Amino acid sequence: MKPDRRLVSSAVRGYASQENLIPGGTGHRMVNSARVHAAIVSGLWLAAVALCATQSVTAGPDAIRCADCALTGQKPAPPDFDMRQVGFIAQPRPAFLVDRTVQVDIIARVLVSSPLVLEVLDFQDRLVDKNDVVLAKDVRVGQHPATCGVVRVDAVDLKSERTLSTVRFNDLIAARWIYKRNERKPADFFAATLVLTDVRGISASTPYFHGTPPHESCANRSGRLVIHHGPVVDLVTVFNDGSIHYRNALSRVFSREKLSPTELADLLKAFGSAKFDQIPGSVPASGSAEQSTLTLLGARYQNVSIEGREAALASLVRRMDDLAARATSHTQFVLTAGKKTKITILDWPYPQIGLADFRDVRNRGNAAAMQERLSDDFLKKLPLTRPASGFDQDPNKYAYFLQAGKLFRVSGNPVCRADEPNCRTFRSLDVAEVQTARAALEATRLDYRIPGSLLGARTSGYLWSADMGVKLSAVPPDGIVISKDEYEQHKPVYFEILKAKASGLNFIEDGFLYEPVRLCQSGAGSVADCDSSLR
Repeated sequence: MKPDRRLVSSAVRGYASQENLIPGGTGHRMVNSARVHAAIVSGLWLAAVALCATQSVTAGPDAIRCADCALTGQKPAPPDFDMRQVGFIAQPRPAFLVDRTVQVDIIARVLVSSPLVLEVLDFQDRLVDKNDVVLAKDVRVGQHPATCGVVRVDAVDLKSERTLSTVRFNDLIAARWIYKRNERKPADFFAATLVLTDVRGISASTPYFHGTPPHESCANRSGRLVIHHGPVVDLVTVFNDGSIHYRNALSRVFSREKLSPTELADLLKAFGSAKFDQIPGSVPASGSAEQSTLTLLGARYQNVSIEGREAALASLVRRMDDLAARATSHTQFVLTAGKKTKITILDWPYPQIGLADFRDVRNRGNAAAMQERLSDDFLKKLPLTRPASGFDQDPNKYAYFLQAGKLFRVSGNPVCRADEPNCRTFRSLDVAEVQTARAALEATRLDYRIPGSLLGARTSGYLWSADMGVKLSAVPPDGIVISKDEYEQHKPVYFEILKAKASGLNFIEDGFLYEPVRLCQSGAGSVADCDSSLR
């Protein structure tokens, strides 16, 4: 596993005198001992509040069990270890920065031995010096490469070959990640690569590093059973104990729901009915982002791409969507409308200039009408394209123009040099139609579920469609809970408002601008945690 420079630098920081080397964060910065203490306290707090405190505190043979996996019809993979598929490295030597380095101990479940794919169940980072003396443990929980989950390992020390040649699916191992120094640049810590060392099988009951999982990614040690990566970044995971873990496209995690034994058996039976075992699978390339895949880990690790198999896998994908909906069934959507302001709607006074195709005509550069000089009286009515004191200080912020039944934002900058050819002409104006959010989204031709705003915080706002099931004028100051049906019916628009978080989006309804309109997903019966979900 070769991390990029940013990953390596985020794992190790400078250590000198009162400064300490700690994993985590982004960029290069020095951290004093007080901040290290705060980080340790933060890690302990995470451990204290972590869910699933009843998870097993020991790991041992046959710890990962799936009572009804025979219902899937999935067959075990034949033993076929191939050392050529594992990047073995003889005698890897650790890289040091100011005589300090980070090691990460892991306890993991074997999914595939070659190429090596693991499910990390618990981890503990260790800050050590050149004499292998431990200086600190669990300094920045979860902010380094060993966070729990499925990982493909590209580099292993050669001493571990014998162990890896004997392990099988579901076996548990203990191992240690180190930063191997680059022998061409031994003094350059940031040229180091990650290598898994000291791999050894767990043949007897072994304590986990933490009685209570240290990070939410480690909150379930029963082992992943079904994993569905959606078409964007959403993720549904079902564990062997029936627990559902859902991460949506906003990276919010929902993990309160759990399948009963009967429901879990029914899910596994669906994989058998779909003859999932007969579909070829593959091991993802290291570092690649999973997308549109379905993975079953009953009798073996079987990772299947959905692309090209949509019809065959449709019933299973629907079940995954249903599980995502169930994971969020305890939440509610709270809509707030922000400040309500009456807008000024003026008739467009220049019928010879069409606003709908204004930009196209201006950009073609061959319309003489665009060179017409504009009157001072007209220019004084326009909002500024880039107000020096900010949009809130613009006296014409709420001015709009109407032409042919469509609403437009026309802005300009009357301050220009008199000798500029476009000064105070139509060419100096900026014109944009005020569309519905749905129309603006469709114009991008992008999947609305991708991370990042597709609409942007447009000051002039978007039209609140008449078909929306909620009238902004009816939203009380402290917000209103919208139904799940309303959310699903207009999901692209609502999801875009969710993305905007605390900034929200501006909307126009019945001659009023509402700014900002915000949406949060909170725990049912609690509007109070909206503030945390909007951060």
